[in-house]
Amino acid sequence: MLTTPYSQQMNGILAEKKQNPVHHSAGYELAARAAAYLEEHYTDKFSLDAIASTLYIDKIYLAKCFKQATGDTLLQYHNRLRCEEAKRLLSSTDLPIEEVSSQVGYVTPSHFSRLFRKYTNMSPSQYRLEHTS
Repeated sequence: MLTTPYSQQMNGILAEKKQNPVHHSAGYELAARAAAYLEEHYTDKFSLDAIASTLYIDKIYLAKCFKQATGDTLLQYHNRLRCEEAKRLLSSTDLPIEEVSSQVGYVTPSHFSRLFRKYTNMSPSQYRLEHTS
């Protein structure tokens, strides 16, 4: 399972809400299960149908519950997980950016770079320069 600061933060928020009687609902439990699924399968191509099928739940209901519980869509969460893992790889390895892109599940480096910039406000190469020890 992928463990990043973002996923740990999100898991903490979901756990806290599940324990609070005001917030406790099946929706938060479902969101936590969906988050766990994405953490296990972050390198796979995103498929709402696959997630919903695995969790035996309607995909529209799943998407609504996840957004309500976390503030992110399932796709946003999936992309953030990938970017968090890419940040770790960029700062701790000498892997080429194309290989980092591939290891976190992107088919094309250009798509990876575009999404990485969207979530971090810098390119993968800029991130590497600023975060390599």
